[in-house]
Parts: sequence; C-alpha cells; structure tokens
Amino acid sequence: MKLGTKQFWMMTAGLALAAAGVGAQTPVMRANVPFEFEAGGQHMAAGIYEIRSASDRLAGAPILKMTNSATGKVAVVMALTPVGVKGGQATELQFACANGQCVVARIYEGGSNAWAFAPERRSKGSEPVYQASVPLERATAR
Repeated sequence: MKLGTKQFWMMTAGLALAAAGVGAQTPVMRANVPFEFEAGGQHMAAGIYEIRSASDRLAGAPILKMTNSATGKVAVVMALTPVGVKGGQATELQFACANGQCVVARIYEGGSNAWAFAPERRSKGSEPVYQASVPLERATAR
C-alpha cells in the first residue's frame, strides 16, 4: 500500500493522539507551583498543575504533560537524562531559577526514578542560580 504525504501525516497524528490517550490512564500527580515558570518553551503562570505521562516513554525517557488546572494551558516536556536518586528523596518537582526566571529542571518520583528536563541554568549576572522545589502528590485522574 502506498501512502501519500498527507495520509502519512494524518496517520502519524492519529497515533500520537492514541498514545496521549494511553497517558490519560497513568497516575496523575498534582503540584501547587507558587511562582511563574517555563516548561517546554512555554511561559506558565503560578497555580495548581496536573502532571501526567503524555505518551509512552521515548527511548526510555518520560514525556510529561503539565496542565494548569485553572486555565487549561498545557506544556509538554521531555526528559533529557536520568538523574541519580538518593535514598529517602521526596517526590517533588524541582526548578532552576536565576535572574527572576525559573524553568522546570527535574522530577523525582519518590525513591525510584528521577529525570532532568533542562540543562543547568547559568546566571547572566551577579544573581546566583538557586533551586526551588515543589512537592508532588497523587491526584485522582479525571
């Protein structure tokens, strides 16, 4: 069977949407982020976010969908590298912040997995780079 370009892209989009549907059945985490931040190239407002798998892992790395509960705005972030986990590590979302801007940096899934999402943020002035952490809690999937 020969597929034209349009049919190929429509089929690819359909498979991507099907994969996103699978993610809806995965555990949902919730984070109350009290500051503005960047995720997946998007500017996100402070608020409560639902975080779930956007699809199956790509080459072993998770792809996460972050949805602002109040506005419905979505950011999709893909992990870059696994991170070592210390015993007793809290389940949390970490941000790297500098010069008044924060970006999603890591997610820790309790004592099991941890993933880095962004390269380390470097300060462009005298302001030091700091880390902000927000606890994650299990939420009921809608």
